[in-house]
Amino acid sequence: MKLTAFLLFAFVATVAATDRQRVSNNWERESLRLAKSFTSGKVYRFRYDSQISSGLGSMDASVTGEQKSTHRFSAMVNVNFETDR
Repeated sequence: MKLTAFLLFAFVATVAATDRQRVSNNWERESLRLAKSFTSGKVYRFRYDSQISSGLGSMDASVTGEQKSTHRFSAMVNVNFETDR
């Protein structure tokens, strides 16, 4: 009984993964078809935000001396093209 349930679960998981990949590929194909190239005279703005956190902690909240570090990166980029090349 357990073997049958496991095989059924494996089959369903495989079918779901294959279907998800097919949907993703269709979405990517449609996005590429609708994408327009960069043109001159327009300003393109890109925003990038990221955060990196690390640390050594304790499960006991009363213990001090935890070491934690967090770095946040943020950038705003404006790009404009002089020619259509």
